[in-house]
Parts: sequence; C-alpha cells; structure tokens
Amino acid sequence: MVEPGVECGFLFLRCTTGALTPAATWLYDTGRRNGRWASVTPKSDSAAALSWYVRKTATTTAASRTLVIDTADGTPRWPTAGTMYGREAVHDPSRNRLVAIEQADYRDGVWYQLAGYDLADGTRTVLDERVNALRTDLAVGEMKSGGTEYAVAEATLDDNLYINAATVRGLRGDGGTELWSSTVKAAS
Repeated sequence: MVEPGVECGFLFLRCTTGALTPAATWLYDTGRRNGRWASVTPKSDSAAALSWYVRKTATTTAASRTLVIDTADGTPRWPTAGTMYGREAVHDPSRNRLVAIEQADYRDGVWYQLAGYDLADGTRTVLDERVNALRTDLAVGEMKSGGTEYAVAEATLDDNLYINAATVRGLRGDGGTELWSSTVKAAS
C-alpha cells in the first residue's frame, strides 16, 4: 500500500561478477494512498511498462494507470488513465505495442478486455472483449507461422459463479480474429 506522498521504488540489478549490484535506482510516486502495482514489463534496455490500480469502493470509482518509464531515472514517457484493472502485460515488438489484459471490477460485471498500447504515445486500442470470463494468462508469439499472434487463457463461470470451463484462444495480432481455441469443461 502506498501512503500519500510516499514513493514506490524500483531497483535494477546487474550481475557481472557473480554478485548482483545496483545498476540504477529511482522512485515513482503514484500519488495514491492505496495504489497497487499490477505489472512491470521490460520494453527495452532503457524502458519498462508499468501498471497500477486503485480498487473501486462504495464511495470511489476504480482507477488504473498504464505508463512507460525511462529505466535510467523513472521519468514517465507517457501515462494513460482508465477504470479497468491491469492484470498482465507483454511486449509485442513486431507491432511496437504493449498488449495488456485488463479486468473490470467484479461489481461492474465479469468481463475483460485485451488492449493494445502504442509504445510511441500510449494510444489505447481495444483488441478483444470477453464477457462472463476471467483471464488467466497471456502470451505473445508466432503460433501459426503467419506472424505474431496472441494466446489468451480464460475461465468462464456458470450461473452460480463457479468455474465451468477453461479455454485457451489463439488470436491474430489484430486481436479480434480467432485462429483457434481449445476448451476443457468442468465435470458435472
């Protein structure tokens, strides 16, 4: 938990002689007392993508931030704001974007979005959206020798909110075009 005015720090380590030594340290202040870090994704030797969120309460809306920072000093290159919780992010170097799974607060329904962030300026594009599903994993890679695709794993729920199936879907890099899927249903 982050107190107002308290900064979260990151320590980047380098191993050159069999021992880890600090390569760079810096602090980033979320400005939110109850912010929670969701993911840290390496982008290059000089940049990383970060996401953090604040949970929805009876008196406040959900809030989230995704940003790319300079790892030399922690300076944000671009930040974005949203209301979905960042859960996982991976770098897609072939499209120069960050691909993220973002889950809605459970009080707003059970659904998630697969979002792409342009690494140059942070422009967010919804690539796919799934209702009545919880994301469980995300991978970027060449799966069908047709370029980079995304594999998204998810669990779906029955009317009593029990998991009734697990699915892995292969999506074309545009996000919405499903190339294949494999589902395992829960035993009754």
